[in-house]
Amino acid sequence: MEKYKDLIFLSAELPGDIPAGGPRPVPETVPVFAYGKTRYEKGGKIAEYEFLESDADRLMTDFARGGVDIPVDYNHQQLRAKENGRPAPAAGWITALEKGPSGLMCKVKWTDAAAAMIAAGEYRYTSPTFYRTEDGKVAALYNLSLTNKPATLGC
Repeated sequence: MEKYKDLIFLSAELPGDIPAGGPRPVPETVPVFAYGKTRYEKGGKIAEYEFLESDADRLMTDFARGGVDIPVDYNHQQLRAKENGRPAPAAGWITALEKGPSGLMCKVKWTDAAAAMIAAGEYRYTSPTFYRTEDGKVAALYNLSLTNKPATLGC
């Protein structure tokens, strides 16, 4: 396997329209990676990665082989807990990965607290945290976060 370059986190908008005066729907399936090239901003610089259908196949195989659900956290706190000393509670759990027509999707079992915050419009985006290779390919999925500050451009 190619050497991992760095850990990246990006964003995608949660699916579903927010009805006027009503709660936002809480999706059971959310996008993880879109096929093709995706531009993002990191450290004030524009970069991109490429995600192919073969990458989706590999990540699905890795997930099945791992045998455990992947955590969903809030604001990438799982990565920051050691340095800031704050807890990193789960917002939910990725229970399955599947290919969709436009990219890799995940099934999420949300906690009651996260579902309430999504419905109230307190969170609008998800952000996968992943390792990428030197040549800009997605190497491994680390986790998913609920966030409100997207790094992906044009999401």
